[in-house]
Amino acid sequence: LGEGVWQAELGATIRAEEYDEFFVGSALLRAGIAGVEMRLSLPPGLVRHEGGFLQLGDLGLGVKVPLDLGGAWWRWAAVGTLTLPTGDEDVSTGEAGGDCTFVGEVELSGDVGLTLNAGYGFVFGNVTGGALSFTATPAFPLPGSADLRAYLGLATWVRPGDDELVVQWGLTRMVGADRQWDLNAGYDPGSHVWFLWIGVAAYQLYDEERQP
Repeated sequence: LGEGVWQAELGATIRAEEYDEFFVGSALLRAGIAGVEMRLSLPPGLVRHEGGFLQLGDLGLGVKVPLDLGGAWWRWAAVGTLTLPTGDEDVSTGEAGGDCTFVGEVELSGDVGLTLNAGYGFVFGNVTGGALSFTATPAFPLPGSADLRAYLGLATWVRPGDDELVVQWGLTRMVGADRQWDLNAGYDPGSHVWFLWIGVAAYQLYDEERQP
């Protein structure tokens, strides 16, 4: 985010696994400060189908830094997140962890865009036993609608003994200049896990002398 801008992202996910279904509420607060973006991931709320009780996940603190890697087409950034074990026992990792992600975005012809993410997440007690992640997500405008875009892509996580490959797709819709709605779904053909997510992101200037 540009300096002087803050953004709130709210979402909810339904996720179905072999033995249970989950409803997860999530929230991310972002603010542009001194040339970087500060991020606060509020503890997600988890409701299980089996048991029907609410549990809170872990709190996350992060920063996103733009990277000048050259080139006229690509935009790059690095995101670092510190996760604190503040959640309930059944859903918390139980110890502090970290996540480092590189993000690349490029605008192709015809308003088609491509976003790449590559990262590594771990807990500090077992740094080498973490998970590698990679996503590739092309997005394109839908004919006849200036504010509606569709995207699809692949996401993969490589963990010791537990890899995951997800095919995902979705829609985004801009409402005015400061709000975006998202609908996202995905399916893992290996484990037969699926999810459906809906969210909204809205930004606001907190310093009127700054511009987004």
